[in-house]
Amino acid sequence: GDSTYRMTFYGEGFAQDSGRSVKTAKSVLVSPLPYVIGVKAENTGYINKDEKRSVQLIALNPELKPTETKEINSKLLQITYVSTLIKDERGAYAYRSLPKESVIATGTLIIPAQGLEYQLDTAKPGEYALVLSDVLVVPFAGEGNMLGQVRKDAPITVKLNKLEYAAGDTISMNIVSPYTGSGLITLETDKVLAYQWFKTKTTGSVQTIEIPKGFTGKGFVNVQFLRALDSKEIYTKPLAFAIEPFNVSTASADSKVQLTVPEQIKPGEKLTMRYATAKPGKIIIYAVDEGILQYGRYKTPNPLEYFMGKRALQVETSQILDLLMPEYSLMQQLAAPGG
Repeated sequence: GDSTYRMTFYGEGFAQDSGRSVKTAKSVLVSPLPYVIGVKAENTGYINKDEKRSVQLIALNPELKPTETKEINSKLLQITYVSTLIKDERGAYAYRSLPKESVIATGTLIIPAQGLEYQLDTAKPGEYALVLSDVLVVPFAGEGNMLGQVRKDAPITVKLNKLEYAAGDTISMNIVSPYTGSGLITLETDKVLAYQWFKTKTTGSVQTIEIPKGFTGKGFVNVQFLRALDSKEIYTKPLAFAIEPFNVSTASADSKVQLTVPEQIKPGEKLTMRYATAKPGKIIIYAVDEGILQYGRYKTPNPLEYFMGKRALQVETSQILDLLMPEYSLMQQLAAPGG
C-alpha cells in the first residue's frame, strides 16, 4: 500500500574567510496520500459531566492547504478494565486488570475545508476514545462516580482541570480509585509546598488544593489513597498513589524586556537603541551575525525559562501503609461457604 516517508536534508554553512561553520538539518514528510487529518484537543483528560467540550478536526493536502475529505468511518469506544486471573513471571496466579474496548457508537463524517468541530459526549463518566478510519485516536475521560468500573490492581487516575495555573489558584482534580477510603494530596518540588487530607465514600470524586502564593514554575501533585477498613476490595493493594505535574505561570517574574532599534543602519553610523523593562534591573545588549545564526536556526536563550522552567520531583516518600492487613471479619465473610 501507499506509504509515507520522512526526507531529511543536512547542510553546513561556513562564515566568509573562516573555517568556522554551523550545521543544520531539515525534515519533511513525503506522502502520496491525498490528505492527512489533524486534531486539536485541549485537556480532554478531565471533562466535567455535561460540560460542552469539542475537538477540532482538519484535513491538509500535500500543499498543506485545507481540503475536504471523503466519508470517514468513525466509532466511539468505551474503555473498561476486566480483572483476569493470570500466571505471572514467578509461576504464581494473580489477578491483573486488562483494558477492554467496547464499541458504543459507529458512523461516518466528512471534514469540510474549513475544518470540523466535533462535540464530545460528556453525559456519562468513564474513559472513551474517538477513532477515525481505525488510525486516529482521540482519548477523553468524563468525571463522575465510577463505582464498579475501576481497575482492581490498585492504581488511581488523577486528572487536573487546567494545563496552567496562576499563583494562589485552586487546583481541581478528578480522582478515580479502585476502592473507597481516604487520601493525602501534596504539592511538591524539592520540598512539600502544601497538603490536603480528604475522605470519600465513592470511587470517583473531585478534590481541590490551593497553590501557595509566590510559587512559579513546575510542581507535582502527589495523591496517596488508603483503602477504607470496611471496604470489601481486600484482594487489592491497600495503598494507591499517582503523581501528576502542574505548571504555574511565570508572568510575575517576567521583566518583559522591550528593545527598539532602527531597521537599517549604514557602516560608520551611530546606532541608537531604546529599551524598556517592566521592573528595575540590569540588562545586557549585544550584537550578533544574524546570517550565520539563521542558517543554524539559533534560538535566543531564555533565562526566565532556565531559572523558572521544568524541575524534577526531589521529595522522597516513605511509608508502610501498603503492608496493612485487611479487616479479619471481612475475610471471614468472603470465605464463608457459598459466599
